[in-house]
Amino acid sequence: MAVGKNYLKEVQKFATSQYWHSGMRITAGIFLPLIFLILTGRIAAAIPFLWGALFVSLTDTPGPIHHRRNGMIAAILLNTAVVLLTSFTKEYQGFLILQIIGIGFLLSMGAIFSARAGAIGTLALIVMLLNLLSIHNEYNTVKGSILIAAGGLWYMVFSLLLYKIRPYRAVEQSLGELLIAIADYVRARGGFYKEGAEPVRCFDRVMTTQSTVQDIQNQTQAFLFNTRQLLGDASPKSRSLMMIYLDSVDLFEQAMYAYQDYALLHKTLDHTGLPNRYYGLILEVSAALEHIGLSVQMGSAVKKNIDLTRRLDDLERLTLKHVEDAVDPNVILSLEALGKIFNNVYDICNRINKIVLYTRLAGEMTNTSFEQAQKISQMAATQPLNFRIFRENLTLKSDIFRHALRLTIAMIIAYVVSVIFSLSHSYWVLLTIVTILKPAYAISRERNISRLGGTLVGVILVSIILYLTTNNTLLMAVMMVSMLLGFSLLRIQYFGFVVFLTIFVIIS
Repeated sequence: MAVGKNYLKEVQKFATSQYWHSGMRITAGIFLPLIFLILTGRIAAAIPFLWGALFVSLTDTPGPIHHRRNGMIAAILLNTAVVLLTSFTKEYQGFLILQIIGIGFLLSMGAIFSARAGAIGTLALIVMLLNLLSIHNEYNTVKGSILIAAGGLWYMVFSLLLYKIRPYRAVEQSLGELLIAIADYVRARGGFYKEGAEPVRCFDRVMTTQSTVQDIQNQTQAFLFNTRQLLGDASPKSRSLMMIYLDSVDLFEQAMYAYQDYALLHKTLDHTGLPNRYYGLILEVSAALEHIGLSVQMGSAVKKNIDLTRRLDDLERLTLKHVEDAVDPNVILSLEALGKIFNNVYDICNRINKIVLYTRLAGEMTNTSFEQAQKISQMAATQPLNFRIFRENLTLKSDIFRHALRLTIAMIIAYVVSVIFSLSHSYWVLLTIVTILKPAYAISRERNISRLGGTLVGVILVSIILYLTTNNTLLMAVMMVSMLLGFSLLRIQYFGFVVFLTIFVIIS
């Protein structure tokens, strides 16, 4: 039963996350014009429009709205430019090779500025390859570049309109994800107190969850303090979101500074059962945090109060009783350490109750909190694109530079081989290189395995689907679901993304 309950909770987390929300936004942004084009009989002539919308949508990653807007504008301009350039160079092999070398290298270097810039560059490169080697020559025209731009503009307007309707949604999802990650971290720290705990394994888990929390915390900070609308908004909703974030940061820092001599603790106190009781208390605290995080991620208030008073009082009395009876200096030392942990957990519980009030739009922002928010706001300021950064990375010491060189060389070799052997659908070779080859070998290897395995599974599943039905309406529904699931999994589960993308591509 517990397993089923945990599974249901994982589904809830995913279904209310920014990843699912992003997948829904991309799917709606592509399928709305697709359905219109099908109904009007213009689908064949407007494929570039859908490409334009799709490749701009994939750059619309979570972040402050002005970052998203600027990223989409850059993607539209780059995608249009490479298609327009291709329309003039497509008849000349020499110019095409120079284009692959020059444009391919420059677009691959985008990652030196940010992950978003890297995604924009990579997707512009994919657009170039699709038009460079597409069997549909009518797409490689000035008209095609205009349709690419129109598709990108459509998606940008659609995405910004959704943001205007629910400007706080992305912040709530990121805050909820942060609280859930902190709950995982607290649970990992609690593992040190479990009877029979292995310190090395517990430490590895703590470091992994700590890194996850810090990554999400940085993203959430950018949401809150780099978004102009939130900074200028003094509504109760805005203040509550800010206070949830500030208290979550303090809570995380409080949980971090709780190191003890765990070996001595278990050696001296395991026979009393106290460490295991503290482990149970910490599990309750992490469960409460997870519940709050899920509620925030869903955009709803925490309805029930979280009261751990009785559990805290019972544990305090039991700890004090052992302190009174203790004689061994090592036992006394361990009990003093547990006393510090108790105080730490008690403070965390108080902070959890404050966060619960903030989810109900209750509680006030103190002067100290306002000063803290101002300080973090200044720290969150982002650096503009700087050509000096690009120039400094033009060296073999730069991982991104070496990756750009490898990628460019691999594309040239693949293109030459495809020309020599007159391979049909040769653009798939180059597209595979671009999507799989990453700066780190381990990531490239993992992606290659996921790509092969995901494609195989996707082909098997879509073969079964096509064997069972040829109904176009049903197949369109399968395409829609596949696209939704695929792009929801894109940033968290590459194997699943490839499976559903394969189903979508083959049916389409």
